[in-house]
Amino acid sequence: MPVVLSIAAITEMIHTEQNIFLTGMTVALIADSYFAMRYQESKENIEYTNFELFAQESWTSEAFEKTN
Repeated sequence: MPVVLSIAAITEMIHTEQNIFLTGMTVALIADSYFAMRYQESKENIEYTNFELFAQESWTSEAFEKTN
């Protein structure tokens, strides 16, 4: 569903004047689509990229603790 909504949002951006809300929603939908396509139930361990680790941990309390 996020992929379809991403396509709809991109189409809307092409046909209307761009605003910050539509751009933000489109970026969020594209990121959600990427993470949904990346996830696979058949694998026990997923090797995450640095970007994915940042997206997962940037808003959690662990991100604000200073650790190695």
